[in-house]
Amino acid sequence: MVRGLDLVWTSVGRIENRGIEASATLRPADGLKVVAGYVHNNPQVNLRAARLGTTREVPIGPVPSTVNVNADVAPTRWRGWGASVQWTWLSSRVETDDGLYKLPPLSTLNAGVRYARRCLAHPCSLRFDVANLADASGLTISPQYMLLSQLRRNYMLTAAIDF
Repeated sequence: MVRGLDLVWTSVGRIENRGIEASATLRPADGLKVVAGYVHNNPQVNLRAARLGTTREVPIGPVPSTVNVNADVAPTRWRGWGASVQWTWLSSRVETDDGLYKLPPLSTLNAGVRYARRCLAHPCSLRFDVANLADASGLTISPQYMLLSQLRRNYMLTAAIDF
């Protein structure tokens, strides 16, 4: 949406997305599950009114390529213990409306351990997660088109009981 010369917000075109998406799930051993996914998106802007100052053919914000790999291990012999790791990679993406500047690729690694059992006859769990384990720095674009810093390494401890 762009504010036109008549001081009214109006649509200047639409975004078309074309691409591919693929995923795979593997269970190579007892208690081990690996899920991997890839998305390649080729968004294009079809302008209806270039005279309003919008001339880009590629929209700001969408990430053209994303890779996610998640692994979770919790063999029965571990008696309630489990661990997980997640790796995410984002390709470079357009940062400015003239297309001259792009954010560089960004890669993050998350890991966690958990313990699940019964407490007072109810399922309960305790989980410790570390996000951005390698403390990668970079920028992301929010859905409101604001540049935000990638969260630095952070920790979360979660306790849950199902009554």
